[in-house]
Amino acid sequence: MAPSDSWTSYQNMSCDSEQARKIQQLLLTANFPFLCTTAVQLRSTLAEAPQAIGQTLTCSIDSTKFASGMNNVVVELRFSDSEYWIARIRLPTNPIHDAAVEASIRSEITTINLVSSRTSIPIPKVYGSDVSTTNPFGFRYILMEALPGHVPDSSFAKTVPQSKWDKVAEQFADYYFQLSNLRFDHIGSLSSGLDTADELSIAPYNGSGPFSTSLEYFHNTRKKQTRAIKSAHGNDEQWSTAAWILEQALPAMVVEEYVRGPFPLCHMDLHYGNILVDDDYNITGIIDWSDAQTVPLERFIITPEFAMFPGLSDEKSAPSIAFREKFAAVLRTKELAARMIPDGPPPIADMLGTPLWEIVYRCTYSYHWRALTDSRLVLRQMYGEDAKFEDFMTFYKNGPVNFKGAKPISGRLRM
Repeated sequence: MAPSDSWTSYQNMSCDSEQARKIQQLLLTANFPFLCTTAVQLRSTLAEAPQAIGQTLTCSIDSTKFASGMNNVVVELRFSDSEYWIARIRLPTNPIHDAAVEASIRSEITTINLVSSRTSIPIPKVYGSDVSTTNPFGFRYILMEALPGHVPDSSFAKTVPQSKWDKVAEQFADYYFQLSNLRFDHIGSLSSGLDTADELSIAPYNGSGPFSTSLEYFHNTRKKQTRAIKSAHGNDEQWSTAAWILEQALPAMVVEEYVRGPFPLCHMDLHYGNILVDDDYNITGIIDWSDAQTVPLERFIITPEFAMFPGLSDEKSAPSIAFREKFAAVLRTKELAARMIPDGPPPIADMLGTPLWEIVYRCTYSYHWRALTDSRLVLRQMYGEDAKFEDFMTFYKNGPVNFKGAKPISGRLRM
């Protein structure tokens, strides 16, 4: 089965969208013959008999078949000996972001190499790359191993037969556990410098950090979201209140024992859309590590795979909850078995499905345009079902916390 057999190309995309135009520009102008030549040369260096490979091997790319995300296009390289690679190609960006984009791609490669060398997580090998837009291909790219398998149609709880749940939960929890053991002293993206032999360090992520505590990380995350909300909605009372409520949730997101780390390496978007499985539901690959960074443990355990949709009936939520509990049980067992100190901090598996987990999910994984919904959900988690958004909006509008038009508090401070 070729990797592109399950790719949708333009099918799920509006052809008039900005994203579609970027992809079309890339596919029309990229120097694919150069990429094929480069791939053949790389395979020759990896082969046991490089001279023989180089003389007989050819490579082709069908640019009408591709997969795409927000920042990348993926095309398939097919070699004449029926082996496949993939090319992960960065879409065009504003030149003012060149340094940040190049650092991000280098960090992704560093992350993949680290995870590959220190875990058994199925992750694609990196064969070659170029992070400059001035290369002959015309775009930044990474040449990678094409892992077997396909992306499930929906979450594990919905697509995996219940007879396979134990196996999938065991594999998924094992990979989570292995990743949780790659821990660092600071929060940020992995960096190894321009030379891949350089020692690993923690660098800023998207212009922020590195951070030394979970409080700093969560505070910075919420402030960024607040700025995005204000930029989109100005001083609208509802949106301003929502932003304020989500900021007030900061103390509820933090477990005291975890404040100063160490901080695990996190995929940041680990759900079915970035997981490959075979026909028997074995996990064959975890892909798209472009946003990976070290994070607080409270953020590490967040994945939309276990999120419940607001308003979903108990009956419809039951399968997701049941699978989540299987996953948590396996992860908890692995954590406790590896524990060196009997009375250590609580297992991270115990956070799943708790109010803390729900609050961290709504405050760090969600988008700023969901703030009105998220703030109401967070209020209920923090203060119970009787907490009303309208009451908090009145308090925010008229209270001294709203500095716009606030009057000084009179009277002396009593000690």
